[in-house]
Amino acid sequence: MEKKGFFFTLLVFIFLFLVLVSVTAWTRIQESKEEQVVVSIRISKMNEFSSMLRDDADRMTQLSGANALRVAATYVAFNNESRFLNDSACLQKSCVYELMYNATILGKVNYTKGDKSKTNVSFSNMDQMGSLTLNNWDKQITSLADKANFNLTLYRDNVGVYQSDPWSVKIGYNLHFNITDKALDSVFRREVVPILVTIPITNQTYSGG
Repeated sequence: MEKKGFFFTLLVFIFLFLVLVSVTAWTRIQESKEEQVVVSIRISKMNEFSSMLRDDADRMTQLSGANALRVAATYVAFNNESRFLNDSACLQKSCVYELMYNATILGKVNYTKGDKSKTNVSFSNMDQMGSLTLNNWDKQITSLADKANFNLTLYRDNVGVYQSDPWSVKIGYNLHFNITDKALDSVFRREVVPILVTIPITNQTYSGG
């Protein structure tokens, strides 16, 4: 009788152990599935965000570039600064892009019209660059990423501005961005996006936004 009782107890113990193992395994499988679903959703959201970022970067470059060329032309006209646009290093590397990025020229935030009015003009005025700068866009897109629970870092290199024909100017650069999920270390994305826009230099109607 004692042996039967021992074997019965052993069988009950083994049965309970198997049930416990099965429940634990099932729970882990369910948790793994749920985690995979969460990861899949976050990857999808990140892909949507990066696609929006690429499209909007192109749009913003078009707008800020058009405004920068218009403002630069106005600056040259009112200040007889022909050397500004004749300086190839300035044109191709810094001056136009500086306007696009930060609404400044050679570090200056404003200029005085060289006409009788002697009006002081800020490059950030609504009728100048306004809010249509790449710097503002960077802050806005980073804020959007933060609201979506992403960390975003970005920078640009290989900036080029050149007149491709008598009627248009091309502006291009490489946009580097790195997106990471704040909650999931396994979800991240790094890209280098070549941006190249063509801006007509006749009949421009862009203004600051």
